[in-house]
Amino acid sequence: MKVHPLADLFPQIEGRELEELVEDIRNNGLRVPIVLDREGRLLDGRNRLRACRAAGVEPRFETWDGRGAVAELIVSLNLKRRHLNESQRAMLAAKLRERQGLFDQRTNWSSGNSADQTAALLNVSPMSVKRAAKLLRSGDRKLIKAVEAGKVKVSKAAELAGGGQKRRPEPQAGLWLWASPDQLDEAIKQLEECGYQRPRQVILLAPLGRQPAARSEDRIAPA
Repeated sequence: MKVHPLADLFPQIEGRELEELVEDIRNNGLRVPIVLDREGRLLDGRNRLRACRAAGVEPRFETWDGRGAVAELIVSLNLKRRHLNESQRAMLAAKLRERQGLFDQRTNWSSGNSADQTAALLNVSPMSVKRAAKLLRSGDRKLIKAVEAGKVKVSKAAELAGGGQKRRPEPQAGLWLWASPDQLDEAIKQLEECGYQRPRQVILLAPLGRQPAARSEDRIAPA
């Protein structure tokens, strides 16, 4: 069965989630019909159709009446039944923007405001959509699939696709810290959390009138 290009953008369920749907349909039948357009293309219900076939249950179909915009219908029906996080929705919005020519003309999404309209439709921030678009342009299939599966945030994936980790400070031979000896371990821990290895030498700034104490450690360098 042919699937509408926009409906095909939504990731399909897998694993335990699919198994539970198969079991539910096997025990209770198909509760919600699968929606087709007038050309017989599937608009909503890819997962239910798969589950019906796996459960050996005859699927039921209904035809969309053609009212409204097909893009809004597909998004509305799919989002109602799927628990997608913001990063997954951002990926969908970015893909929708790439396929503006497939939208019903009544959406008017060919205008300059299409990015904001798409973000609003998916209930996601325009910035997240921009990050998703950047990730798609990178062509990194591994990262794209990880975001679509809900395993990686789109912000992190876009950062990695754009050239890796953020730039870290240059190595230094020593570091001055305003800390007492009993605060040293905590101060070094904070350095390590910022991306440094343990410094070769830490200068403890002593109270006025005393000489600063030095303590040798490993060379400071980005982790």
